[in-house]
Amino acid sequence: MATQLAGASKVKTNSSPDIQVRVKAFKDATGTVQFDYDWNFAGGPTKTGKIDVAEGTPPTDIKFHFRDETNLGLKFYPAPADAFWVDFDPNCPTAAGDAGEFDLKSPPSSSSNNLLTVRDLNKSACNLKYALRFDGKPYDDANGHHPPFIYDPDLKNGGNTRSVTSFSSTALVGVATIAIVAVIAIVWLAR
Repeated sequence: MATQLAGASKVKTNSSPDIQVRVKAFKDATGTVQFDYDWNFAGGPTKTGKIDVAEGTPPTDIKFHFRDETNLGLKFYPAPADAFWVDFDPNCPTAAGDAGEFDLKSPPSSSSNNLLTVRDLNKSACNLKYALRFDGKPYDDANGHHPPFIYDPDLKNGGNTRSVTSFSSTALVGVATIAIVAVIAIVWLAR
């Protein structure tokens, strides 16, 4: 937890190390623009797949570092709310929005050609779909006419409060499986 000096007293601020995401755009063999990414939290190991913000994590900046290998001049839209759209899983976002889980105002969020920073408030445990949105030269490929160029990976928020009563989906499936096996055993023994 970060500490800052305010006058003569210390004030605690909720901050967490950043999540660093490296996004690359490239053309595949058919000329279709594709995207790929990897990420890490607080300098930890590099991961691929869904960005996972753990339960109990305070508001966190997610920094998307973008590299364009398409020769189409792709760049993030200049306003964070235009460059980053969010919706709850399973819906891919089709309009601007923050799902109540992000602060896309500038600051704390910001956007430039190759760096987008968004503040994840991590308010509740949920799976999110987000769309990274890029401007660039007009282009047609298998995904349609561009811009915008859109990439929509997944993000999992764990919520920023820990609760004794919260279960992960894996734990819930395990409990349900044990209950079903117990009922079957009771019915079989009662025959």
